[in-house]
Amino acid sequence: MIVAAALVERFPILAAMILVLGGWAATATRRTLGAVRARELSASAAALGVRNVECLDLGDGKLVHLPFAELVTQVRSILESFAPDVVVTFGDDGGFGHPDH
Repeated sequence: MIVAAALVERFPILAAMILVLGGWAATATRRTLGAVRARELSASAAALGVRNVECLDLGDGKLVHLPFAELVTQVRSILESFAPDVVVTFGDDGGFGHPDH
């Protein structure tokens, strides 16, 4: 994250984050986790200088049940609104095997 923050600071770009899931299922309590993840997302975006954050919150661990075309439509719509030159995401393995990545 330090490298990304330095790049955003040095090269003025319009940056956006799209979070497909809220990630609510893994830590804290059921009552507090949503708020914890929202604060983490806001802090990460602020640290990187990202002004635009989209959270679709499609349900942690539930993407396997969502029709792929529906997911593509939602993400494509956001990407087209920003027309990015670069998209950074997880690789095919999800980074560490999580099925939603």
